[in-house]
This record gives sequence, structure tokens and C-alpha cells, in this order.
Amino acid sequence: MNTTPVPLNLVSFVSRAVEDILCTALKALNRPVQSVQGHDWLAQALMLPGTPIVLAIGSNHFPRDRLLSSLREQWITPALVVIADDKAPWDAELLAYCREILRWPCQGKELSLRLARGCEGIMPPQVSPHPLVFRDELASLNLIGQSPAFLNALELIKALSECEAPVLIEGETGTGKEMAARAIHYLGLRQDHPFIPINCGALSDTLLENELFGHERGAYTDAKEAQLGLVAQAHQGTLFLDEVESLSPKAQVALLRFLQNQEYRPLGSRSLKQADVRVISASNEDLEALVRRGNFRQDLLFRLNVMPLFLPPLRERSGDIESLATHFLYQYSLKYCRSPQAFHPTTLVWMKNYPWPGNVRELENFVHRALLLSKGPLIPLPPQRLPSIGSENNPPLESPGGYRGSFNQAKTQVIAHFEKQYLECLMAECHGNISLAAKRAGKERRTFGKLLKKYQINRAFYIKSKDI
Repeated sequence: MNTTPVPLNLVSFVSRAVEDILCTALKALNRPVQSVQGHDWLAQALMLPGTPIVLAIGSNHFPRDRLLSSLREQWITPALVVIADDKAPWDAELLAYCREILRWPCQGKELSLRLARGCEGIMPPQVSPHPLVFRDELASLNLIGQSPAFLNALELIKALSECEAPVLIEGETGTGKEMAARAIHYLGLRQDHPFIPINCGALSDTLLENELFGHERGAYTDAKEAQLGLVAQAHQGTLFLDEVESLSPKAQVALLRFLQNQEYRPLGSRSLKQADVRVISASNEDLEALVRRGNFRQDLLFRLNVMPLFLPPLRERSGDIESLATHFLYQYSLKYCRSPQAFHPTTLVWMKNYPWPGNVRELENFVHRALLLSKGPLIPLPPQRLPSIGSENNPPLESPGGYRGSFNQAKTQVIAHFEKQYLECLMAECHGNISLAAKRAGKERRTFGKLLKKYQINRAFYIKSKDI
């Protein structure tokens, strides 16, 4: 496993003396640091692609409006904002664009913790196995992410695009199976030829062969003209069979016969025709389980599943949620000619804790709707979307199988996990109001404050801008 520390860009709006001390502290944490003066960075946007930014501001005057404009326009989210002035007030609008904040000076342990949380999910550019052009092409198909499970899927997509074997894509609904199929096609040798998607659930037995293989003139009463089937339309391209698990037994037989040698006979024709298509299929169910129950042909599964590809659900890619949401926000902002916006910290907290049963499709719909309903520069979380603590959509505990050690050690981990998640969700619901949160939790304010301190939960992340 690659454990190379993520390099940092220190963008400094503080004095040289403070900048040098901060650089030394960051390097002591085994972090490669590239320091640049804030005014130079604003002028040239000096930044390594994919490298997190540490933004240092202090009592010295800095071009706040220009900085905010640059963060909005370039969709940059600093991993950490260091405020080198213990008397400076919190700037809610600026802090809404960062992942973590702290006051300087501070203990090295706090700096390390804040930095680790701010850089979570950000991969160093050199560890990515994909050329930049390839990553850009995938991003255009909404295949975005840096989580290990997703990067493994991207590596396989790249390999599959370089061969001609049939592919079976499996994954939950909304994980992007058609997007993955399009990526395999448009990055492969058949990219200049058609990509023809078919929803197998819409193919009835009576129209199956006509839809797939077409018909000749006079094949039946209303066949006044010859018509090409979907197989012929996909000639030299890719035939994408979506929801293949919904094929009826008769449709499975017809498809199996075609896949054996890619020969087919249009309705009303006396001769066989030869197809030249690559077949990619997709299912959101376990086809092997359907075979065991007798609902899917095993020989057809063997034909389809030459090269398997599994797309992980979004709940296993929590580190990708913010980057995906930001991507969708940018897309819809352009579509509706809206000025650049950002997510309120409470919205980000909720998105990272919500399980997303509809996966990427549900996240995209949420961002689309939230953008259209928002009225300010920060996108708040609609009240009806706030989860109830411990509700079905926001379970407080993970499976005990995910914990190691003795019973008491595992119990301690479960309790710590629950307390942290409970506090974060409660602070999001109360918009950072500690007194209100303590009252809802049935705790004294002082005791509740100690819990927040224990889990390094900063109320500034949850306060609405108008409250500060």
C-alpha cells in the first residue's frame, strides 16, 4: 500500500516569521510543503493539481473579497485554514469554503489531527494510475472519485477498453453502470461507431426478435418497409444490455443463440446475417443467485460474464461524496447560468453521513434540487432532509464485525463511533447552537461542551452565516 504523504501548498497571508514557523511545524509532521505568498498565488494560481491547500491568514490585511472570488471561480476548497491571530473573529463566508480550521499557535497534535481530517480522501497526484487525459475523459462521464475501491474499478475500466471481450457490470442501482459501459466503449477501439443501449426490462416476448434483429418488408401485416434491428444499428460498435436479469426465459434463449456466433435472422428473412458488435451487459442483482434459483440460464451467464466489473456503492466511497457533489453543483450552475456556489458545512456533514441508497444518481438529484431551491451563495440543507438521530437512514452503529480486539475494546470503539456521529448530526440539526444541542441531548451545557472537545468537533462548521 502506498503511504506517501500528500504534499501541501501553503498559501501565506501572514508575516515571513509566522510562515517559517508554520512551515517547520508542517514539515515536522512529515508533510512536504511548497510555500507561496498569497498575492502571488492569487495572481498565478500556483498550485499542483490534486494538492491540498493550507491557507494561512492573520492580523495583517489580506484581499478577502479577491480570495473568496478565486475560491468560488476555481472551485477550490482549502484543506485547512490557519488563523494566526487569536483575536480575529470567525469569517463565516470564508470558513464555509474550507474543510478544517484552527487557531495558531496550537499544539502539534491538534495541527496533525486537523490536517489529517482536511486531507482525507485527497490522493497525491503521483499515486494515481491514470494519465491526466484519461481522468478527464472519465470525469466527463461523471466517473469521479479517489477512493481505493473506485480507483480499482477505474483501472479495470481502462483495461477493459483495450480488449474486445464481453463484459458484465454488476452493482446497485444508481452506481453508474451505463456510464462505465460508455467509458469502456468511448475509450476503446470501437469509439467511432455506435453505442446502442437496450433496457432488457422493456423487451416483451412478442417484440423481442423484431427489436433486436429487425424485419424484412412483408414479414407481417404492418411491415410495409424493412427495418434494421438494434443489433444491426450497433454494427462495429457496442450493444449495451441493461437490466439483463429481467429477460424472460424466451428472451434468454434468443440472446444465447445470438451470442454463440453473433449470427441472427431478421423476421421474414431467409438468410442469416453476421453481426460485428461488442456486448456489454449490466445487472443490479446477483446473477449467480438467480441461476441457483433457476431464474437465469447458467450457459447465458457464462457467455455474458467473460470479464466481470463491480461498481462499489456510494456508502463505500464516502471520501468521494464531496468531490462528486461539487462536480454536479458546477455542472448545474453552468446549465442554469447561476453564479458559483458552495455547500454550507451542515450540508456537507449531512451528505457524508447519509447512506445514499440510490447511490450517485440520488446524490446528483439532491444537488440538482438543492441548487434550484437555494437563494444565497451557500447551499443549506433543506430542513426536511435533516436525518433523525439513529433513524433507519442514519444508523448510529456499524456492524460489530468491523471492529477488532477484545470485547471491551470493540465496545469502546462502538461507543466512540456512536458518540461522534451523534454529536455531529445533533450539531448540524441545531446549526452549531451548543445550548440547544445540549438541551436536546439531555446534557448540561458544560458536559456537552466537553464531549465536543473530546471529539474535536468545532461549532463553527455548523453555524449559519447569518448567526455569526
